[in-house]
Amino acid sequence: MDNSLTYYTVASVIEAFILWLYCNKLFKQRLNTPLSILIAIIMHLLSAPVYMLHFPVLNIISFILITYIVTIIISDISFFSAIFHSLMLTVVMGLSELLVVGFVPNLYILFFRESSTINNNTLLYVFLSKTIYLFISQAVSTILIKRKGSYPYSDRSTFFLSIIPAISIIIMLCMSFICISIPLTSKVNAYISVSILLLLAINMFTFYMQQIIVRKNNENARLLLELQHESDNVQYYNSLKDNYDKQRILIHDIKEHLNTIALLNDGKHTTEISEYISELSDSDALKASRTYCKNPIFNAILSRYAQICESEVISFAADIRYRTLDYFSANDYASLFGNMLDNAVAAAKGNPDAYIDCNVSLIQNGNADLICVINSCAANPIALDGSLNTTKSDTVNHGLGTRSIKRIADKYDGLTNYIYDEEKHCFKYVIVIQHPDIMQ
Repeated sequence: MDNSLTYYTVASVIEAFILWLYCNKLFKQRLNTPLSILIAIIMHLLSAPVYMLHFPVLNIISFILITYIVTIIISDISFFSAIFHSLMLTVVMGLSELLVVGFVPNLYILFFRESSTINNNTLLYVFLSKTIYLFISQAVSTILIKRKGSYPYSDRSTFFLSIIPAISIIIMLCMSFICISIPLTSKVNAYISVSILLLLAINMFTFYMQQIIVRKNNENARLLLELQHESDNVQYYNSLKDNYDKQRILIHDIKEHLNTIALLNDGKHTTEISEYISELSDSDALKASRTYCKNPIFNAILSRYAQICESEVISFAADIRYRTLDYFSANDYASLFGNMLDNAVAAAKGNPDAYIDCNVSLIQNGNADLICVINSCAANPIALDGSLNTTKSDTVNHGLGTRSIKRIADKYDGLTNYIYDEEKHCFKYVIVIQHPDIMQ
């Protein structure tokens, strides 16, 4: 009994470490590394006495429950996703055990026999089964990391996909009883081995489909958020445009206002003159404004960020050449320059002698537009993989602005590039767009 307990203790510690490797690779961790490993080991050790009962159904239930508890404790993961991964890891674990049975039929396997004797066959079984379990779990996590960079949160669709690994567990139990009850020939072992591999393939495909569904759901949610943001921006800039139009009307009518004041200036209407001037001064149309270009929406965007920069003590300059980007829609202006200037403000804010330069000019003999936004930046925001780091607190939606910029550039077959000047401590974002009539 002591030898058997030792075996199951060692096996449980190995399983705990494999689970921690899997979770640490895919999910954001709630706890520090030593504490996470300790919790995983303690929880798995609780299953050792259960395994000694040599009852496959109870063993599997215990493994699912412990895997779920450890995953939900140490990882920042949703309820449904934790269930799914617990079932999937159970299938991988169980099939790893059965693969050893199928391919090495003459092993005296403690998992399927009521014996407390630890021998070389048992040790070989442990080595092979745990190695297969480690290899498959790490292969899956590595593929997901390369695909995503971080694991996405799951939803209810994952719960329904969990039916497939759940059914696989039932099939796996049936195979276990066959291994326990019937002496297996080489031909039967071959059939079981093929069945196990097919079952494992089905579950891996299910796992892959789950990732696609979750990724698509997340992308759709982010796209809706992005479109809502752009819609709000357009509405805001339209209101600024209305104020701009009111200002132009007021300036156009200033002669009439001056004539009115002159008529009242007879020494008898001092109060009326004061009230009239005060009313004009309080008008929104006379508030500070700037004219950067002919397009009212684009001008409203630039005026807004000029005011933001003034409040953040950032020097703002814009040079927009005539007849550039006249093929842009209001949504395109809001999406492209709203995000570019928003990122520029975030990077320049707080820097000494902070500045932002926004320039749009004609190149290639007037056949293309060059968009260039330069801003001061204390540190290089470009990561090793070429992506942009963020200083914003909202890391969940980080990257939406950059994707929106690229989406608009791609819409016009534009080329994008960004560089960081280490000497000048500035960041430059450049976009080149061929005029649509040239591209046709």
